[in-house]
Amino acid sequence: MSRYRFVAPLLVFALLIAVPVSAQTPQFRADVRRTGSEPFEGTMYFGNARMRIEGMSDGQQMTVIVDGGAGSLIMLMPEDRMYMTMDMGSAPFSAPAATSMDPANPCSSGEVSDCRSLGSETVNGYVARGWEYTRDGERETAWIANELRFPVRTVEADGTTTDMTNVATGPQPSSLFEPPSDYTAMNMPGFGGLGGGGRGRGGRGGMPPGMPTGAVPPGGRGVTPGGAAAGIDPAMAAQLAAMGLDPSVIAQMQAMGLGPAEIQAMLNIGTATNSAPWEAGDGWVADLVVTASGSESGTSEMGSWTQNYSARYTASVPITYGTPAVGAAMGPAWQLVPTLGSPRGLAQPLTFSGTSEFRRELNRPAACAIGEDGARVVIVSRGSGSTNATNHSSPGIQMAQVRWEISGDLRTHHLLVGAGATEPTETTETTTTITSGCPNSDAQNVTDSATSQPSMSINVDLTGLPLASSPGTMRGTENVPVRFDIGAFDGELPANVEWTLRPIS
Repeated sequence: MSRYRFVAPLLVFALLIAVPVSAQTPQFRADVRRTGSEPFEGTMYFGNARMRIEGMSDGQQMTVIVDGGAGSLIMLMPEDRMYMTMDMGSAPFSAPAATSMDPANPCSSGEVSDCRSLGSETVNGYVARGWEYTRDGERETAWIANELRFPVRTVEADGTTTDMTNVATGPQPSSLFEPPSDYTAMNMPGFGGLGGGGRGRGGRGGMPPGMPTGAVPPGGRGVTPGGAAAGIDPAMAAQLAAMGLDPSVIAQMQAMGLGPAEIQAMLNIGTATNSAPWEAGDGWVADLVVTASGSESGTSEMGSWTQNYSARYTASVPITYGTPAVGAAMGPAWQLVPTLGSPRGLAQPLTFSGTSEFRRELNRPAACAIGEDGARVVIVSRGSGSTNATNHSSPGIQMAQVRWEISGDLRTHHLLVGAGATEPTETTETTTTITSGCPNSDAQNVTDSATSQPSMSINVDLTGLPLASSPGTMRGTENVPVRFDIGAFDGELPANVEWTLRPIS
Protein backbone atom coordinates (compact mmCIF):
# COMPACT_ATOMS: atom_id res chain seq x y z
CA MET A 1 0.00 0.00 0.00
CA SER A 2 1.35 3.43 -0.88
CA ARG A 3 2.48 6.01 1.65
CA TYR A 4 -0.37 8.42 0.96
CA ARG A 5 0.31 11.68 2.79
CA PHE A 6 -3.01 13.44 3.01
CA VAL A 7 -2.43 16.39 5.38
CA ALA A 8 -0.37 18.91 3.34
CA PRO A 9 -2.11 18.26 -0.01
CA LEU A 10 -5.49 18.79 1.66
CA LEU A 11 -4.38 22.23 2.72
CA VAL A 12 -3.58 23.00 -0.92
CA PHE A 13 -7.05 21.91 -1.92
CA ALA A 14 -8.53 24.02 0.87
CA LEU A 15 -7.11 27.09 -0.81
CA LEU A 16 -8.31 26.01 -4.23
CA ILE A 17 -11.88 25.16 -3.26
CA ALA A 18 -12.56 28.02 -0.88
CA VAL A 19 -14.44 29.70 -3.75
CA PRO A 20 -18.23 29.19 -3.40
CA VAL A 21 -20.12 27.23 -6.06
CA SER A 22 -23.81 26.63 -6.69
CA ALA A 23 -26.38 25.43 -9.15
CA GLN A 24 -26.47 28.99 -10.51
CA THR A 25 -22.94 28.56 -11.81
CA PRO A 26 -22.88 27.28 -15.42
CA GLN A 27 -21.46 23.81 -15.94
CA PHE A 28 -17.91 23.89 -17.29
CA ARG A 29 -14.39 22.53 -17.09
CA ALA A 30 -11.23 24.59 -16.84
CA ASP A 31 -7.49 24.26 -16.43
CA VAL A 32 -6.27 25.69 -13.13
CA ARG A 33 -2.80 26.78 -12.11
CA ARG A 34 -1.79 28.00 -8.68
CA THR A 35 1.52 29.70 -7.84
CA GLY A 36 3.14 30.27 -4.46
CA SER A 37 4.62 28.05 -1.77
CA GLU A 38 2.07 25.27 -2.43
CA PRO A 39 1.75 25.20 -6.24
CA PHE A 40 -0.92 23.18 -7.99
CA GLU A 41 -1.69 22.46 -11.62
CA GLY A 42 -4.68 20.51 -12.85
CA THR A 43 -8.30 20.61 -13.96
CA MET A 44 -11.59 21.66 -12.38
CA TYR A 45 -15.04 20.39 -13.38
CA PHE A 46 -18.34 22.01 -12.34
CA GLY A 47 -21.82 20.55 -12.74
CA ASN A 48 -25.08 20.98 -10.80
CA ALA A 49 -23.58 22.30 -7.54
CA ARG A 50 -20.84 19.64 -7.67
CA MET A 51 -17.16 20.20 -8.29
CA ARG A 52 -14.18 17.96 -9.04
CA ILE A 53 -10.55 19.04 -8.74
CA GLU A 54 -7.76 16.83 -10.01
CA GLY A 55 -4.09 17.45 -10.69
CA MET A 56 -0.57 17.36 -9.29
CA SER A 57 0.41 18.77 -5.92
CA ASP A 58 3.83 18.21 -4.35
CA GLY A 59 4.50 15.47 -6.89
CA GLN A 60 1.31 13.59 -6.07
CA GLN A 61 -1.82 13.04 -8.12
CA MET A 62 -4.74 14.51 -6.15
CA THR A 63 -8.50 14.27 -6.74
CA VAL A 64 -11.26 15.82 -4.62
CA ILE A 65 -15.03 15.84 -5.28
CA VAL A 66 -17.24 18.42 -3.56
CA ASP A 67 -21.02 17.99 -3.43
CA GLY A 68 -22.52 21.30 -2.29
CA GLY A 69 -26.06 19.94 -2.22
CA ALA A 70 -25.19 16.98 0.00
CA GLY A 71 -22.68 18.96 2.06
CA SER A 72 -20.00 16.31 1.54
CA LEU A 73 -16.43 16.11 0.30
CA ILE A 74 -14.90 12.98 -1.21
CA MET A 75 -11.16 12.50 -1.51
CA LEU A 76 -10.00 9.87 -4.02
CA MET A 77 -6.78 7.90 -3.50
CA PRO A 78 -6.00 6.42 -6.95
CA GLU A 79 -2.87 4.52 -5.94
CA ASP A 80 -4.80 2.64 -3.24
CA ARG A 81 -8.12 2.60 -5.16
CA MET A 82 -9.84 3.98 -2.07
CA TYR A 83 -11.85 7.06 -1.19
CA MET A 84 -12.65 8.96 2.01
CA THR A 85 -15.89 10.92 2.59
CA MET A 86 -16.07 13.89 4.98
CA ASP A 87 -18.81 16.27 5.98
CA MET A 88 -17.88 19.78 4.77
CA GLY A 89 -18.73 21.26 8.16
CA SER A 90 -16.28 19.00 9.95
CA ALA A 91 -13.42 18.73 7.44
CA PRO A 92 -10.06 20.09 8.72
CA PHE A 93 -10.11 22.85 6.10
CA SER A 94 -12.54 25.26 4.47
CA ALA A 95 -14.95 23.66 2.05
CA PRO A 96 -17.07 25.70 -0.40
CA ALA A 97 -20.57 26.82 0.45
CA ALA A 98 -23.54 26.31 -1.86
CA THR A 99 -23.65 29.90 -3.07
CA SER A 100 -22.35 31.58 -6.21
CA MET A 101 -20.29 34.76 -6.42
CA ASP A 102 -22.25 37.66 -7.86
CA PRO A 103 -19.98 39.64 -10.22
CA ALA A 104 -21.91 42.79 -9.27
CA ASN A 105 -21.66 42.23 -5.49
CA PRO A 106 -19.70 39.23 -4.15
CA CYS A 107 -20.48 40.30 -0.57
CA SER A 108 -24.12 39.29 -1.16
CA SER A 109 -23.12 35.63 -0.68
CA GLY A 110 -22.08 36.18 2.94
CA GLU A 111 -18.82 34.31 2.25
CA VAL A 112 -16.74 37.51 2.02
CA SER A 113 -16.98 41.06 3.38
CA ASP A 114 -15.67 44.60 2.84
CA CYS A 115 -16.02 44.40 -0.95
CA ARG A 116 -14.39 47.16 -3.03
CA SER A 117 -14.93 47.29 -6.78
CA LEU A 118 -11.90 47.51 -9.08
CA GLY A 119 -13.84 47.90 -12.33
CA SER A 120 -14.21 45.62 -15.35
CA GLU A 121 -11.53 44.11 -17.60
CA THR A 122 -10.88 41.03 -19.69
CA VAL A 123 -9.02 38.32 -17.76
CA ASN A 124 -8.12 34.91 -19.19
CA GLY A 125 -10.46 35.57 -22.11
CA TYR A 126 -13.52 36.52 -20.04
CA VAL A 127 -15.09 39.87 -19.26
CA ALA A 128 -14.78 40.02 -15.48
CA ARG A 129 -15.42 42.37 -12.57
CA GLY A 130 -12.47 42.94 -10.27
CA TRP A 131 -13.13 42.95 -6.53
CA GLU A 132 -11.04 43.29 -3.40
CA TYR A 133 -12.65 41.74 -0.31
CA THR A 134 -11.93 40.12 3.04
CA ARG A 135 -12.10 36.36 3.52
CA ASP A 136 -11.25 34.83 6.92
CA GLY A 137 -9.54 38.04 8.00
CA GLU A 138 -7.31 38.32 4.92
CA ARG A 139 -7.69 40.70 1.97
CA GLU A 140 -8.05 38.96 -1.39
CA THR A 141 -8.51 40.15 -4.96
CA ALA A 142 -10.60 38.29 -7.52
CA TRP A 143 -11.79 38.83 -11.07
CA ILE A 144 -15.27 37.27 -11.35
CA ALA A 145 -16.34 36.40 -14.88
CA ASN A 146 -19.80 37.77 -15.67
CA GLU A 147 -20.74 34.71 -17.71
CA LEU A 148 -19.41 32.09 -15.30
CA ARG A 149 -20.22 33.83 -11.98
CA PHE A 150 -16.86 32.44 -10.86
CA PRO A 151 -13.38 33.98 -10.39
CA VAL A 152 -11.05 33.35 -13.32
CA ARG A 153 -8.19 34.85 -11.32
CA THR A 154 -7.67 35.12 -7.56
CA VAL A 155 -4.75 36.81 -5.82
CA GLU A 156 -4.31 36.17 -2.09
CA ALA A 157 -2.72 38.50 0.45
CA ASP A 158 0.70 36.84 0.11
CA GLY A 159 0.64 37.18 -3.69
CA THR A 160 -0.34 33.58 -4.40
CA THR A 161 -2.29 33.56 -7.67
CA THR A 162 -4.81 31.04 -9.00
CA ASP A 163 -5.75 31.27 -12.70
CA MET A 164 -8.48 29.46 -14.62
CA THR A 165 -7.85 29.10 -18.36
CA ASN A 166 -9.14 27.11 -21.35
CA VAL A 167 -12.67 27.22 -19.95
CA ALA A 168 -15.13 25.01 -21.85
CA THR A 169 -18.79 25.41 -20.88
CA GLY A 170 -21.31 22.59 -21.21
CA PRO A 171 -22.82 19.69 -19.23
CA GLN A 172 -20.33 17.54 -17.33
CA PRO A 173 -20.71 13.72 -16.99
CA SER A 174 -22.25 12.73 -13.65
CA SER A 175 -19.59 10.00 -13.28
CA LEU A 176 -17.01 12.72 -12.63
CA PHE A 177 -18.65 13.52 -9.32
CA GLU A 178 -18.89 10.00 -7.91
CA PRO A 179 -16.17 7.63 -6.64
CA PRO A 180 -15.39 4.83 -9.12
CA SER A 181 -17.31 1.63 -8.48
CA ASP A 182 -14.11 -0.36 -7.91
CA TYR A 183 -12.87 1.98 -5.14
CA THR A 184 -13.19 0.96 -1.48
CA ALA A 185 -14.56 3.37 1.11
CA MET A 186 -12.07 4.35 3.79
CA ASN A 187 -13.65 5.49 7.05
CA MET A 188 -11.84 7.85 9.42
CA PRO A 189 -13.75 8.16 12.71
CA GLY A 190 -13.12 11.44 14.46
CA PHE A 191 -10.94 12.85 11.67
CA GLY A 192 -13.06 15.91 11.05
CA GLY A 193 -13.17 17.60 14.43
CA LEU A 194 -11.12 15.60 16.91
CA GLY A 195 -14.22 15.40 19.07
CA GLY A 196 -14.99 11.96 17.74
CA GLY A 197 -18.49 10.67 17.14
CA GLY A 198 -20.26 12.44 19.96
CA ARG A 199 -17.53 11.90 22.55
CA GLY A 200 -16.90 15.62 22.98
CA ARG A 201 -16.81 16.94 26.53
CA GLY A 202 -19.32 19.13 28.31
CA GLY A 203 -21.78 19.74 25.52
CA ARG A 204 -19.24 20.51 22.81
CA GLY A 205 -20.48 19.50 19.43
CA GLY A 206 -19.76 15.96 18.28
CA MET A 207 -19.28 15.02 14.64
CA PRO A 208 -22.12 16.08 12.34
CA PRO A 209 -24.56 13.50 10.99
CA GLY A 210 -23.09 11.64 8.05
CA MET A 211 -19.51 11.66 9.32
CA PRO A 212 -18.25 8.15 8.46
CA THR A 213 -17.51 5.52 11.04
CA GLY A 214 -16.49 1.92 10.58
CA ALA A 215 -13.75 -0.64 10.58
CA VAL A 216 -10.23 -0.55 9.19
CA PRO A 217 -10.29 -0.72 5.39
CA PRO A 218 -9.34 -3.97 3.68
CA GLY A 219 -5.61 -4.52 3.83
CA GLY A 220 -5.18 -2.30 6.88
CA ARG A 221 -3.34 -3.40 9.97
CA GLY A 222 -5.37 -4.52 12.92
CA VAL A 223 -5.95 -3.16 16.41
CA THR A 224 -4.60 -4.90 19.49
CA PRO A 225 -7.08 -6.34 22.02
CA GLY A 226 -6.29 -3.42 24.32
CA GLY A 227 -7.57 -0.95 21.72
CA ALA A 228 -4.23 0.57 20.65
CA ALA A 229 -3.01 0.19 17.10
CA ALA A 230 -0.22 -2.32 16.74
CA GLY A 231 3.23 -0.79 17.27
CA ILE A 232 1.90 2.40 18.87
CA ASP A 233 3.25 3.43 22.27
CA PRO A 234 0.57 2.71 24.94
CA ALA A 235 1.01 6.16 26.50
CA MET A 236 0.38 7.74 23.11
CA ALA A 237 -2.72 5.58 22.64
CA ALA A 238 -3.98 6.70 26.05
CA GLN A 239 -3.51 10.34 25.06
CA LEU A 240 -5.42 9.77 21.84
CA ALA A 241 -8.26 8.15 23.79
CA ALA A 242 -8.33 11.13 26.17
CA MET A 243 -8.62 13.41 23.15
CA GLY A 244 -11.66 11.46 22.01
CA LEU A 245 -10.02 9.82 19.00
CA ASP A 246 -11.03 6.30 18.07
CA PRO A 247 -8.03 3.88 18.09
CA SER A 248 -8.92 2.75 14.58
CA VAL A 249 -7.82 6.18 13.34
CA ILE A 250 -4.26 5.16 14.14
CA ALA A 251 -4.79 1.77 12.53
CA GLN A 252 -5.96 3.41 9.33
CA MET A 253 -2.97 5.75 9.30
CA GLN A 254 -0.78 2.67 9.57
CA ALA A 255 -2.75 1.14 6.71
CA MET A 256 -1.58 4.04 4.56
CA GLY A 257 2.04 3.13 5.25
CA LEU A 258 2.77 5.58 8.09
CA GLY A 259 4.93 4.31 10.95
CA PRO A 260 4.47 5.05 14.68
CA ALA A 261 7.02 7.88 14.72
CA GLU A 262 5.43 9.53 11.68
CA ILE A 263 1.95 9.28 13.15
CA GLN A 264 3.12 10.77 16.42
CA ALA A 265 4.88 13.63 14.64
CA MET A 266 1.90 14.27 12.36
CA LEU A 267 -0.51 14.53 15.30
CA ASN A 268 2.00 16.60 17.31
CA ILE A 269 1.57 14.39 20.34
CA GLY A 270 3.58 15.74 23.27
CA THR A 271 3.18 16.45 26.94
CA ALA A 272 -0.47 17.36 27.39
CA THR A 273 -1.61 20.32 29.47
CA ASN A 274 -4.77 20.33 31.52
CA SER A 275 -7.01 21.80 28.86
CA ALA A 276 -10.19 20.00 29.94
CA PRO A 277 -11.66 22.99 31.88
CA TRP A 278 -11.39 25.13 28.73
CA GLU A 279 -13.01 22.42 26.62
CA ALA A 280 -16.04 21.99 28.90
CA GLY A 281 -19.27 23.93 28.80
CA ASP A 282 -21.84 24.95 26.23
CA GLY A 283 -19.70 27.47 24.35
CA TRP A 284 -18.75 31.12 24.63
CA VAL A 285 -19.94 34.55 23.48
CA ALA A 286 -17.60 37.22 22.11
CA ASP A 287 -18.72 40.83 22.72
CA LEU A 288 -17.06 43.76 20.96
CA VAL A 289 -17.30 47.55 21.13
CA VAL A 290 -15.27 49.17 18.34
CA THR A 291 -14.87 52.96 18.15
CA ALA A 292 -12.84 55.14 15.81
CA SER A 293 -12.63 58.88 15.20
CA GLY A 294 -10.24 61.35 13.67
CA SER A 295 -9.76 64.46 11.59
CA GLU A 296 -7.50 65.59 8.76
CA SER A 297 -6.89 68.81 6.85
CA GLY A 298 -4.77 70.03 4.00
CA THR A 299 -4.58 71.97 0.77
CA SER A 300 -4.62 71.00 -2.89
CA GLU A 301 -5.05 72.59 -6.29
CA MET A 302 -8.77 72.61 -5.56
CA GLY A 303 -8.37 74.62 -2.32
CA SER A 304 -8.24 73.86 1.39
CA TRP A 305 -10.10 70.96 2.93
CA THR A 306 -10.93 69.38 6.26
CA GLN A 307 -12.57 66.09 7.05
CA ASN A 308 -13.79 64.34 10.19
CA TYR A 309 -14.98 60.81 10.72
CA SER A 310 -16.38 58.77 13.58
CA ALA A 311 -17.84 55.29 13.94
CA ARG A 312 -19.11 53.04 16.71
CA TYR A 313 -19.86 49.35 16.18
CA THR A 314 -21.04 46.80 18.74
CA ALA A 315 -21.33 43.06 18.19
CA SER A 316 -22.17 39.93 20.13
CA VAL A 317 -21.28 36.66 18.38
CA PRO A 318 -21.85 33.15 19.79
CA ILE A 319 -19.09 30.53 19.68
CA THR A 320 -20.88 27.21 19.56
CA TYR A 321 -18.54 24.40 18.45
CA GLY A 322 -15.22 23.39 19.96
CA THR A 323 -12.36 21.01 19.28
CA PRO A 324 -10.06 19.68 22.04
CA ALA A 325 -6.35 20.24 22.48
CA VAL A 326 -3.83 18.09 20.59
CA GLY A 327 -1.12 17.33 23.11
CA ALA A 328 1.03 20.33 23.93
CA ALA A 329 1.23 21.59 20.36
CA MET A 330 -2.29 22.93 19.92
CA GLY A 331 -4.74 24.08 22.56
CA PRO A 332 -8.54 23.95 22.46
CA ALA A 333 -10.33 25.97 19.78
CA TRP A 334 -13.91 27.21 19.44
CA GLN A 335 -15.76 28.65 16.47
CA LEU A 336 -19.24 29.53 15.23
CA VAL A 337 -20.79 26.60 13.38
CA PRO A 338 -24.51 27.39 12.84
CA THR A 339 -25.56 23.73 12.88
CA LEU A 340 -23.30 22.37 15.64
CA GLY A 341 -23.15 22.86 19.37
CA SER A 342 -25.21 22.52 22.50
CA PRO A 343 -28.85 23.73 22.60
CA ARG A 344 -27.80 26.61 24.86
CA GLY A 345 -25.04 27.60 22.47
CA LEU A 346 -27.26 27.47 19.41
CA ALA A 347 -29.91 29.54 21.21
CA GLN A 348 -27.54 32.49 21.60
CA PRO A 349 -28.43 35.42 19.27
CA LEU A 350 -25.99 37.19 17.00
CA THR A 351 -26.34 40.96 17.30
CA PHE A 352 -24.64 43.86 15.56
CA SER A 353 -25.25 47.61 15.64
CA GLY A 354 -23.31 50.30 13.87
CA THR A 355 -23.34 54.04 13.23
CA SER A 356 -20.88 56.13 11.24
CA GLU A 357 -20.48 59.75 10.18
CA PHE A 358 -18.15 61.35 7.65
CA ARG A 359 -17.91 65.11 7.04
CA ARG A 360 -15.72 66.77 4.41
CA GLU A 361 -15.53 70.50 3.70
CA LEU A 362 -13.76 71.99 0.67
CA ASN A 363 -13.22 75.73 0.27
CA ARG A 364 -12.51 76.39 -3.38
CA PRO A 365 -11.21 79.80 -4.51
CA ALA A 366 -12.60 81.41 -7.64
CA ALA A 367 -10.75 80.74 -10.91
CA CYS A 368 -12.74 82.87 -13.30
CA ALA A 369 -10.21 82.35 -16.10
CA ILE A 370 -11.50 78.80 -16.42
CA GLY A 371 -15.05 79.56 -15.34
CA GLU A 372 -14.80 78.24 -11.76
CA ASP A 373 -16.76 80.17 -9.12
CA GLY A 374 -15.49 80.24 -5.57
CA ALA A 375 -17.48 77.76 -3.48
CA ARG A 376 -17.77 76.01 -0.17
CA VAL A 377 -18.69 72.34 -0.60
CA VAL A 378 -19.78 70.33 2.45
CA ILE A 379 -20.36 66.56 2.22
CA VAL A 380 -21.95 64.79 5.17
CA SER A 381 -22.56 61.01 5.15
CA ARG A 382 -24.37 59.23 7.98
CA GLY A 383 -24.75 55.46 8.07
CA SER A 384 -26.47 52.99 10.34
CA GLY A 385 -27.27 49.28 10.38
CA SER A 386 -28.03 46.37 12.65
CA THR A 387 -28.48 42.61 12.87
CA ASN A 388 -30.40 40.57 15.42
CA ALA A 389 -30.43 36.92 14.38
CA THR A 390 -31.63 34.06 16.56
CA ASN A 391 -32.14 31.70 13.63
CA HIS A 392 -28.70 30.29 12.88
CA SER A 393 -29.52 29.79 9.20
CA SER A 394 -30.51 33.45 8.77
CA PRO A 395 -28.44 35.94 6.73
CA GLY A 396 -27.19 37.55 9.92
CA ILE A 397 -25.52 34.38 11.11
CA GLN A 398 -24.10 33.74 7.64
CA MET A 399 -22.39 37.14 7.75
CA ALA A 400 -20.58 36.39 11.02
CA GLN A 401 -17.37 34.54 11.71
CA VAL A 402 -15.55 33.91 14.93
CA ARG A 403 -12.66 31.67 15.97
CA TRP A 404 -11.06 31.48 19.37
CA GLU A 405 -7.80 29.53 19.72
CA ILE A 406 -5.90 28.81 22.94
CA SER A 407 -2.17 28.09 22.83
CA GLY A 408 -0.96 24.60 23.70
CA ASP A 409 0.69 25.85 26.90
CA LEU A 410 -2.55 27.60 27.98
CA ARG A 411 -0.76 30.94 28.32
CA THR A 412 -2.15 32.98 25.43
CA HIS A 413 -5.15 33.04 23.13
CA HIS A 414 -6.13 34.38 19.71
CA LEU A 415 -9.56 35.87 18.98
CA LEU A 416 -10.85 36.56 15.46
CA VAL A 417 -14.34 38.08 15.19
CA GLY A 418 -16.21 39.35 12.15
CA ALA A 419 -19.79 40.63 12.02
CA GLY A 420 -21.87 43.10 10.05
CA ALA A 421 -25.24 44.66 9.40
CA THR A 422 -27.62 42.78 7.11
CA GLU A 423 -29.08 45.85 5.34
CA PRO A 424 -27.17 49.00 6.31
CA THR A 425 -28.13 52.38 4.87
CA GLU A 426 -26.20 55.59 4.36
CA THR A 427 -27.51 59.03 3.48
CA THR A 428 -25.14 61.57 1.93
CA GLU A 429 -26.00 65.26 1.67
CA THR A 430 -23.82 67.56 -0.46
CA THR A 431 -24.29 71.32 -0.10
CA THR A 432 -22.54 73.72 -2.47
CA THR A 433 -22.56 77.40 -1.48
CA ILE A 434 -21.23 80.00 -3.92
CA THR A 435 -18.79 82.23 -2.00
CA SER A 436 -17.31 84.25 -4.90
CA GLY A 437 -19.15 84.40 -8.19
CA CYS A 438 -17.37 85.13 -11.45
CA PRO A 439 -18.68 87.82 -13.88
CA ASN A 440 -21.69 86.60 -15.89
CA SER A 441 -21.92 83.45 -13.74
CA ASP A 442 -25.42 82.20 -12.98
CA ALA A 443 -24.33 79.49 -10.52
CA GLN A 444 -26.73 78.91 -7.61
CA ASN A 445 -26.43 77.37 -4.18
CA VAL A 446 -27.58 73.76 -4.32
CA THR A 447 -28.10 70.79 -1.99
CA ASP A 448 -28.19 67.19 -3.22
CA SER A 449 -29.08 64.04 -1.27
CA ALA A 450 -28.41 60.41 -2.04
CA THR A 451 -28.98 57.10 -0.26
CA SER A 452 -26.72 54.08 -0.63
CA GLN A 453 -25.98 50.75 1.03
CA PRO A 454 -22.44 50.70 2.46
CA SER A 455 -20.46 47.68 3.59
CA MET A 456 -20.97 48.07 7.34
CA SER A 457 -18.99 45.34 9.04
CA ILE A 458 -15.97 44.76 11.24
CA ASN A 459 -13.20 42.18 11.31
CA VAL A 460 -11.12 42.23 14.48
CA ASP A 461 -8.04 40.01 14.83
CA LEU A 462 -6.48 40.00 18.32
CA THR A 463 -3.38 37.84 18.87
CA GLY A 464 -1.12 37.12 21.81
CA LEU A 465 -3.74 37.89 24.46
CA PRO A 466 -2.80 36.57 27.93
CA LEU A 467 -5.06 33.72 29.05
CA ALA A 468 -6.66 33.71 32.49
CA SER A 469 -5.61 31.01 34.96
CA SER A 470 -9.07 29.39 34.83
CA PRO A 471 -12.18 29.65 32.64
CA GLY A 472 -14.49 32.57 33.25
CA THR A 473 -15.37 35.96 31.82
CA MET A 474 -12.32 37.69 30.33
CA ARG A 475 -12.09 41.20 28.94
CA GLY A 476 -9.58 43.68 27.67
CA THR A 477 -8.95 46.77 25.52
CA GLU A 478 -6.73 46.90 22.45
CA ASN A 479 -5.82 49.56 19.89
CA VAL A 480 -5.64 47.90 16.48
CA PRO A 481 -6.28 48.85 12.83
CA VAL A 482 -9.82 47.98 11.70
CA ARG A 483 -11.24 48.32 8.19
CA PHE A 484 -14.07 50.86 7.83
CA ASP A 485 -16.35 52.00 5.02
CA ILE A 486 -17.41 55.50 6.09
CA GLY A 487 -18.80 57.90 3.52
CA ALA A 488 -16.06 58.63 0.99
CA PHE A 489 -13.51 56.71 3.07
CA ASP A 490 -12.87 52.99 2.60
CA GLY A 491 -9.81 51.62 4.35
CA GLU A 492 -8.15 50.88 7.67
CA LEU A 493 -8.36 53.24 10.64
CA PRO A 494 -6.84 53.01 14.12
CA ALA A 495 -9.62 51.86 16.43
CA ASN A 496 -10.22 51.15 20.08
CA VAL A 497 -11.54 47.62 20.65
CA GLU A 498 -13.17 46.63 23.94
CA TRP A 499 -13.62 42.85 23.96
CA THR A 500 -15.25 40.39 26.30
CA LEU A 501 -15.30 36.59 26.22
CA ARG A 502 -17.95 35.05 28.47
CA PRO A 503 -18.93 31.40 28.87
CA ILE A 504 -22.48 30.40 27.99
CA SER A 505 -24.33 29.33 31.11
